[in-house]
Amino acid sequence: MTGLWILLGIFLFFFILFAVPIHVIVGLSDEVSAALRILCFKIKLFPRPKRPKKKPKPPKDPKKHAQKLAKKKAKKERKDLEKAEKKAAKKAEKKAKKAAEPKKKRDIVGLVKLLLKVIGAFLRSFPKHFRIRIHDYEITVASDDAAKTAVMYGAVYALSQKLFNDLKRWKNFKIKRNASLRIDTDFLAEKTRANVKIEFILSIGGVLAMVLAAGVGFVKGAMENKTRRKELGLDEPKEKKGDSAENKADKSNKPEDTQKNAEKKSVKNKNQNG
Repeated sequence: MTGLWILLGIFLFFFILFAVPIHVIVGLSDEVSAALRILCFKIKLFPRPKRPKKKPKPPKDPKKHAQKLAKKKAKKERKDLEKAEKKAAKKAEKKAKKAAEPKKKRDIVGLVKLLLKVIGAFLRSFPKHFRIRIHDYEITVASDDAAKTAVMYGAVYALSQKLFNDLKRWKNFKIKRNASLRIDTDFLAEKTRANVKIEFILSIGGVLAMVLAAGVGFVKGAMENKTRRKELGLDEPKEKKGDSAENKADKSNKPEDTQKNAEKKSVKNKNQNG
């Protein structure tokens, strides 16, 4: 019974973990800001608060401190040199292996098809699990020239209209009831002002579902690519270990074959002498 409760607890934990939504809130006012919210926890992603740099304490013995720094520097240089040597040796080994191996013929069309299959599978499952919410969308266009302001207003209005038309086609898109949507001009001001707040919601389960869909697409595409390569004859059949030229020569020189050849020669010699 205890084991059953433990299993139920584990199942409940993973269910909550995968079901809990992750909120990414992007804002634009005086500066661009981004925050991550999971349940009641909020983490500011951008801009990060600047921490004051700690001033290093002056060393008690400057000579010893200088010697330590010199030793550290020498040690680091030695390690870097060793790493560089190892890297160069590995690179040379890889090059030698590549040169020894027979070059495979690339099927670029097949690779592109595989890539498109994976991206298509990912994007098809994306709208189901990805939600977009608009809280505010206010832009007041302004500049130091009235004609420039009018041109900027037209461009901002057209782009915003296109954005909202595209978002309306999205499966999980909503505008909040109390959301303020406004695009205006201010010919007296000299700087454009904005108050935009958009929320993106995605769960861990949704991410896993999208990755799984992409994985299935990759497997299907890889199988199709394999059959295509066979049809085109790009994959040459590999030689078996026992079928190399040396092994063939060894097989032909078996002790049984040598005895038979010797017997034939002796019979021929006897016939000639007789």
